[in-house]
Amino acid sequence: MSELAGTISLEAAPMADSRDAGWGYVREGGDVFESAAGTWHLTSIEAVQFAHRHPEIFSSTAIQQMMGVPVPMIPLSIDPPSHLRFRKVLDPLFAPRVINRMEDSLRAQVRELIAAFAGDGEVDIVQQL
Repeated sequence: MSELAGTISLEAAPMADSRDAGWGYVREGGDVFESAAGTWHLTSIEAVQFAHRHPEIFSSTAIQQMMGVPVPMIPLSIDPPSHLRFRKVLDPLFAPRVINRMEDSLRAQVRELIAAFAGDGEVDIVQQL
């Protein structure tokens, strides 16, 4: 763990100046670090893969708890092996061949949504889109 652990603040990352500089700042914390806000971050593919393979350590149920959601957010907040039965149902619905057939319609919907705020001069894309 980096000696910077506990001092990295995602809000201080210079993303507005340069995404490369912003992510460089975040990566200074190391592959796994606790931020100044007390949240844990995994910044390398190896760390993410390790977490994915060890749900007994990195449980997805924390998502539900963090968001204060009273019921499980399927499949996000369900750990293996229980999540497999939900994946078997959901995976075919999100297969590339299925999504590809919706591409034109999805793009048209997004264009319409963007047109509603395009002239505003600024946007909170997550909130408005």
